[in-house]
Formats: sequence, C-alpha cells, structure tokens
Amino acid sequence: MMSTLYCIGRNVFSDFIDNNYFDLFEPKAFFTAKATNMAISGGARFEPLHRDAESYDDDWNKFNNINKVIIRQQIRTEHRVAFPHLYNSRPRSVYIPKYLKVKNLFIRVEDPILLTFYFDPIIHPISSRAVAPQNQGVSHEEEILGDADKDDFQLPDDLEPFLVYKSITDDNYTSAIAM
Repeated sequence: MMSTLYCIGRNVFSDFIDNNYFDLFEPKAFFTAKATNMAISGGARFEPLHRDAESYDDDWNKFNNINKVIIRQQIRTEHRVAFPHLYNSRPRSVYIPKYLKVKNLFIRVEDPILLTFYFDPIIHPISSRAVAPQNQGVSHEEEILGDADKDDFQLPDDLEPFLVYKSITDDNYTSAIAM
C-alpha cells in the first residue's frame, strides 16, 4: 500500500537525490555565514553576529606584519563557509559542516519490466572492449611468486555462491528500494 502511494505521489517529490546538491543551503552553512558576516549567493543576508568594537592598533595592519602571508586574490564565499578556520581571519561561533557527502548512485527505474538490480551503462560508462596495457612487463605477482603455471589453481566442484537459493528480484524489493 505504501509503495502504491509512493508511486502516485512521485511527481511531487524532488528529483535531486544527491545531498551534495544542497551543500551550502543547510543550517550549519547558514550559521557559519551569519557568524562570519557573509552572504551566500542565492541565500539570505544576515545582520553581523559579532560587532568588532575593539580595533587593535590602526597603525599595525596585515601589510605591516611580516609573519602573515598576503593573498591578493579574492577568496570565494563558498570556500570561506566550507572552511571557516582556514579562510577567515577571526572565525568565532562557526560550525564546520561536512564538505562532501557520500556519492549517491541511485537511478530511478522508470521501466517496471527491469529487474531490481541490473547493470546500468549510465553509472559505468566504460565500454566492455578489451583494453590491453601498452607496456606490460612482469606483473607484481609473478615477480614475488615466480613464473607459476596459471592452470594449477582450480575451485572445488561443490562451491556455490552465497545466497544462491534466495531470490533478489521481486516487485516488493524494487518498490522498497525506490521508497
């Protein structure tokens, strides 16, 4: 019943399933932008969280200090939010968000005839043609083990794959993974 409701309401859900798409539009990134008084492009602009009342010594600045490295290129806002302790001079009350999430390789199956698990050429664009190395000398295994005959090793006759008697193709499996 839940899978039927999901199939009916699939048009309402977003097609973006990769969490890296929403990298700077999460609460930790907004909190860091507010703490460092920056505006994320496409996002909100905040009032300064810390107003710098103390100005140390106006005669002594970053150009007079011999211990500092002067960067003359503009640092992107995305980098300042993603790495606040690296690219900001006084990071206070900042959150360190995850820079990248795990890549999601889920592809929504539109064809109900396809199996639950199948080889999709979109994920693996490498063709199946034989690719021979150009300069193949002695392999690492042959160097260590010597020039052994490759036909010596054989698997036992009664060896079977794990879960060979379990079915992994079912309509319920496909709908459960899609949900």
